[in-house]
Amino acid sequence: MGKLLYDEGTLRESIGHDADSKGVSVGVNAYCPDCYPYQIVQNFGSKDGKLPARRFIPTDSDGGVRWLSER
Repeated sequence: MGKLLYDEGTLRESIGHDADSKGVSVGVNAYCPDCYPYQIVQNFGSKDGKLPARRFIPTDSDGGVRWLSER
């Protein structure tokens, strides 16, 4: 595993969850009006390939969330 990419903690601090007896939802609330879609590029990489994917949300090849039970 590579070195942890960390600058100001914006992405880490923006991850939230909501749980009840029926399930759990996890979301990312990082937003910068003058920036690129930060959380999307971090998870999937840039379209031009200059920024590699640094996955923090487990997804399958179609971009759907991969559940822990599917490992």
